[in-house]
Amino acid sequence: MTPTLLLILSGCAMNLAELRSARTLEGGELAFTWGNTVTLPTATAREAVAAARTVAEAAGDDVSGITEEQRDDLIDGSTALALSAPGIGTWAEGAFGLGYGWELSARGGGGFTGVGLRKGVNLHPVYLSAGLRAGKAGGFRLGKVETVSELVTLTEYKRWDLALTGQAGVELGEWGRAWGGVKLVRSPYRLTLDPSRLGLSPVSAEGALTHFGGFAGVGLGWRYVFLVGELGVARSAGTLDLYGETQDLGGWVLSPAWGVQAVF
Repeated sequence: MTPTLLLILSGCAMNLAELRSARTLEGGELAFTWGNTVTLPTATAREAVAAARTVAEAAGDDVSGITEEQRDDLIDGSTALALSAPGIGTWAEGAFGLGYGWELSARGGGGFTGVGLRKGVNLHPVYLSAGLRAGKAGGFRLGKVETVSELVTLTEYKRWDLALTGQAGVELGEWGRAWGGVKLVRSPYRLTLDPSRLGLSPVSAEGALTHFGGFAGVGLGWRYVFLVGELGVARSAGTLDLYGETQDLGGWVLSPAWGVQAVF
């Protein structure tokens, strides 16, 4: 695999999708969602292009001619991809209605495993809900040490996500539903990079990313099964200190999602 391709495929994408109606489940009601989320972070894309260009210029082997600026591009691109990579993920979520407007859920896949709790209010035909979801983010399969490029290796990566969501929506009989809302995600992380091929010692860093934005979605189907789609836009904020320099991790994230939901 070429160095450039490694840069594009490595890392953990942020799953910002809700992909569910604003109405919380009734007591004893069950819902299952099979979803797909695409994550397109603008800041990471810029860093990745610069890093990929540097790798191409270095031909992946001879690093003697890499300038300090090119080395910084590689470090910045590697950390950006580790924390918020562009990508597509498939995930599943199950939810159970606890009664009195409360709903419990569990989600896995797409780089995230966690649980959530929502509280809803029925103002028929309008529904309001607020939710909390917490869990561990990953993205590196089989526990392998992942190579972000052939010059920089990511030897450790951990991230936890805590999301707060507010939604409002309507349900149109038994065939349609529409919703929109806002989301705040706080993501503490820890990573270790090994850029020894660039003449630098391994370094560890920790910090937190914040995403805030909105989303809107629709569902079409009949009674029990719906095709659902959603578009989310969020602003990311955060900084990372490595080798005495501060890297700005801020940017915009575009997050379309689609899937199938069954309610019983």
